[in-house]
Amino acid sequence: MKENWDGTNFIIINVYGILPAFIHKVSQLPTSGCGYSFGPAILIIDKSWNDKGLLIHELTHVKQWYRSFGRSSNKLSTDMNYRIKTEIEALSNQIKLNFIKKKNLTLMSST
Repeated sequence: MKENWDGTNFIIINVYGILPAFIHKVSQLPTSGCGYSFGPAILIIDKSWNDKGLLIHELTHVKQWYRSFGRSSNKLSTDMNYRIKTEIEALSNQIKLNFIKKKNLTLMSST
């Protein structure tokens, strides 16, 4: 994965090693927030294009979609408990990445 995607408006990342996630840089989203996923597609707003935590969050939703064989889209709109469970998983992955980055920065600055 590239560290800086400036100048790029579209990339493909494989999840589970073989399944594609299509990531698009956009100027606005259909909802509030900085990222939005539907099926194997992810939209990330311009200002958050290099936010790896957001990318991990949205890639988690793509993985959830693949794990459910595409059924998670319907379930998200009808089952609030399922929606909460999927957001907790995505936020957990995002927090883990941010914690690791912060821990690494602390270790590097203390040496």
